[in-house]
Amino acid sequence: MNTSSNKSETRKWIGLLIILMAVTVVFSILACMILVATPAVIDTVMLRSLADQLGTEPSKSALVTYVTHLLENHKGSSRIEVHQVLNEIGGFSYQELFRYRNGESQEQIYWTMAQLPLGVKIWTSWSLRYDSDGALILVLPGSW
Repeated sequence: MNTSSNKSETRKWIGLLIILMAVTVVFSILACMILVATPAVIDTVMLRSLADQLGTEPSKSALVTYVTHLLENHKGSSRIEVHQVLNEIGGFSYQELFRYRNGESQEQIYWTMAQLPLGVKIWTSWSLRYDSDGALILVLPGSW
């Protein structure tokens, strides 16, 4: 029996296994870094033109805050006027109006800020409440 060649072959396999484990660890760390950096890249790249158009920072939170303040400033405006303001920005869609018994109504609005490859969208929503005369009375930012 040739035990020295068996030991040499075992050492080669162990060495190869250690190298593969090290490469796996390096790729795992790299993948984690990419996942951590992705939101910042999306904010700076995908939302830049929209932020420039609105005169705010290129981040989702800044854009949501901007539109929320814009809606708050239009309290008392009619639903049509609110839609006109939002349509000037672009990317908004409106869910059907829900009417309450007291004459008030509520609608959900959705804003697609950017669309990434493979159909992934950066979006947010608000819930808008109108009084019985159709004037905006409440703005609630939704989930994002």
